Amino acid sequence: EGFRGLVVLEAALLVEWDLGGWCDRVIAVAAPLQQRLDRAMRQHGLSEQEAADRLNRQLSDEVRVRYADHALINDGSLHDFTTRALELVGKLWAQWRVESGTDR
Repeated sequence: EGFRGLVVLEAALLVEWDLGGWCDRVIAVAAPLQQRLDRAMRQHGLSEQEAADRLNRQLSDEVRVRYADHALINDGSLHDFTTRALELVGKLWAQWRVESGTDR
């Protein structure tokens, strides 16, 4: 209570667990299927079939994006994604400052 600032909650299962009500804004991160498969295989040491099975058990990006207030597409380099994410955070921060009447 009384906190005046920005809190970022990274929650991969936000939609599945119906936690969006805790948030003023929800940002979905989406990526092309092949990139998601490649990343899952590389990061978790999965075969292509294991990665596909894992992704098929999750909600689709389409559903996540519909649920969200904003969407970030992660289809390039980490630098590109970071740039887009920081731009969105800057816009949200500016919007919050206007809505809250603060000059922080």
